[in-house]
Amino acid sequence: QSDMFSLGSTLYGLVTGEPIFMGETTQILKYIADERPIVHAKKKNPECPWWLNDFIQGLLQYSMKVRTRSEDLEEVFSRYYAEAGI
Repeated sequence: QSDMFSLGSTLYGLVTGEPIFMGETTQILKYIADERPIVHAKKKNPECPWWLNDFIQGLLQYSMKVRTRSEDLEEVFSRYYAEAGI
């Protein structure tokens, strides 16, 4: 599941052009992550499709009970194909 969070963090950076959290030490990053909600990628980049925004948000959930799992990827890509008309 930590790999899925890492994937979400990477995609967030690619879509928004900035890291999800910025700080100099692990302790600062942990504090920021605990105290601040994650700003949706679509809010930072309006060109981000809704399905991708939702996918990224799902990957970045702190609770592993609600975080997107690798088993959920088929549904995500089905939404992409439907939106793209493929």
